[in-house]
Amino acid sequence: MGEIIEPEILDDSWITQFKNAENDYNDFYKETPISVKLYFMYVNGDKIIELVKTEQFLLNNEGKIEKEHLITIIKKQETFYNIKYKLTSLLKFNIDIDPRDIISNAYIQQINNKYLSVEQYIQDIKFQDTVCVFQNVNSLFFIFEERNENNNKQKCYTNTRKILFNTKYRKTIKKRV
Repeated sequence: MGEIIEPEILDDSWITQFKNAENDYNDFYKETPISVKLYFMYVNGDKIIELVKTEQFLLNNEGKIEKEHLITIIKKQETFYNIKYKLTSLLKFNIDIDPRDIISNAYIQQINNKYLSVEQYIQDIKFQDTVCVFQNVNSLFFIFEERNENNNKQKCYTNTRKILFNTKYRKTIKKRV
């Protein structure tokens, strides 16, 4: 009756070994993106890129740039060195490849056409979950073209012409019944 039973010592060394082995693969799990790189390209009237600026932007917890922030960014960047520019294209580059495809090198053939998309409307832009290794590649490209008010007015009027009608044929003729 007086025996004391000692608890068995649980061998948890396998958990530590598993965690250490798993650390090598942590970079290949998908996570919600934290930030994206913004590229601002300024194109002059001759369709030549004059300047490319970059800046880092922190996304919200859902991996989004909200519409209000997007409008603020566009308004802030549309004037550069007192020259007005107009946003002509907005491109999103988001690598949301599956970790299994990385090992098979299938992503190399898909990069050109799958991960670059044109954003048609100014709205919330969501970046899909990305493998940790590719987090710093997610980007948003703003392409601005120079606004030249004089060229725009000239282009509008070059395609129009004035048509004159002879006034003697403008009167209506009454039909006889």
